[in-house]
Amino acid sequence: MTDRTDTRALRTRVDAMLDALTRQNEHLTALPERLAAITARVCSDDDLVGVVVDGTGVPVRVEVAPDAFRRSTPDQLGEAVTGAARRAAAQAREIARELVAPVLAVAEEMPDLADLVPGAPSLRHDPPPPNSDESAYGASILVAARDE
Repeated sequence: MTDRTDTRALRTRVDAMLDALTRQNEHLTALPERLAAITARVCSDDDLVGVVVDGTGVPVRVEVAPDAFRRSTPDQLGEAVTGAARRAAAQAREIARELVAPVLAVAEEMPDLADLVPGAPSLRHDPPPPNSDESAYGASILVAARDE
């Protein structure tokens, strides 16, 4: 009876994984198009400048109020553009995070390989490279070469 119980439990977990993969695939299919369509628009505090950025935070349009040069100085306008661009880029990053969140949530629901196969390595963490000293993992290769 234990084998049948274990088999049923494993089948239930595999079915749950397949359902999660299906949901993740649905999100992933639409994600590139949705990410590419992201734009964010932010106006400066003085409403002299508006900046529109794409999903990567790159400004695609800068709008300057018609009377901006009379109401401001070049330095103030420069600061206004920079500040608005930074806030718009942050807004675009937040929109992207919200779009990616469902995909990441599904990934977190998935069991790790170590949960399914006793003794298997975890796939949730980057393993150290083969034949390496784990304490040096991530260190510059220049440092490693110097120490040899």
